[in-house]
Amino acid sequence: MFGLSLPHASTLGVVCAALAVAAPARALAQTNAPAVTSEANARVREVSPASVAQQLGVKVSPGQRDDLAIGSSITGTLSDPSKLSLFGIANACVGARVTMMRRGEQRLFVEVDELEPVARTRHVTLRVAQDGQLSVPVP
Repeated sequence: MFGLSLPHASTLGVVCAALAVAAPARALAQTNAPAVTSEANARVREVSPASVAQQLGVKVSPGQRDDLAIGSSITGTLSDPSKLSLFGIANACVGARVTMMRRGEQRLFVEVDELEPVARTRHVTLRVAQDGQLSVPVP
């Protein structure tokens, strides 16, 4: 058998048989993993992009998500800079691009990109309370 001696050939056969038996169990374990993950994510409370955008003074771009799940982001344009200044980003211009990404159950990363009058990017991480209200975390 391909130049293998009898002991080597039988060892190879045993190894192949063991892998064939173990492979379906490993594949089954991997197919069950996403179900557990989605059940865990289902317990995380939903955050409304409309509520977040309203609090930040942002007009959300059309076609964005209906929920802000952990790891997802939405983009919009700044329409009311005074609301954004309450969260530590002052003097931003109307029309600046605002990206909001939910990094954890209570963490929202907000990035503001401006091109005029000067190109600059600023960001802040905010806390999301149980009722969906945003606040600046206390250090």
